[in-house]
Amino acid sequence: FGSLMGKSFQTMKKLAKMAHGKGIKIAFNPSLYLCKKGLGTLKGMLRCCEVVILNKEEAQTLFREKKLDRCLSRFRGLGVKIIVITDGGGDVHVCDNSLCYRIKPPKVRIVETTGAGDAFGSGFVSALIRGKKTEDALRVGLVNSQSVIRDFGAKKRLLRWKDAVSQAKKGSVKVVRC
Repeated sequence: FGSLMGKSFQTMKKLAKMAHGKGIKIAFNPSLYLCKKGLGTLKGMLRCCEVVILNKEEAQTLFREKKLDRCLSRFRGLGVKIIVITDGGGDVHVCDNSLCYRIKPPKVRIVETTGAGDAFGSGFVSALIRGKKTEDALRVGLVNSQSVIRDFGAKKRLLRWKDAVSQAKKGSVKVVRC
């Protein structure tokens, strides 16, 4: 799920609750606008989610907390299984059921950053759907987002699965368990 507003948001919450009740896994990418509405607005939705992907500003705003480790802990307290917090060109933080990971994106030539977060999320979630480990999903998400920012437009250089996996295996990305 992405960010929806008004009646659409209410419908999304109902769908999430129904899906969660049937064991269907949900990935959610809330916007800054939704995070500004506060935890009270999003708590029910978050409790239904398997994966939540958001950026640093969104996480800090949602929990009114500056420290990312505290944000990650608060998500875990809500029952979210996999939490991803991105930070532009900074580290990406991921916690799953058992481990936390931090990955430093390598420097790449940036043309435009539009779509980088969505490209990361689509790569990350598609890897999870295909049964990949969190660590591998993190690598796939990162190479997909890095590809997109090398050109104009939000989806011009989205990678095909085999290309994303191939680039993720090149070893230029290092995952540090924290």
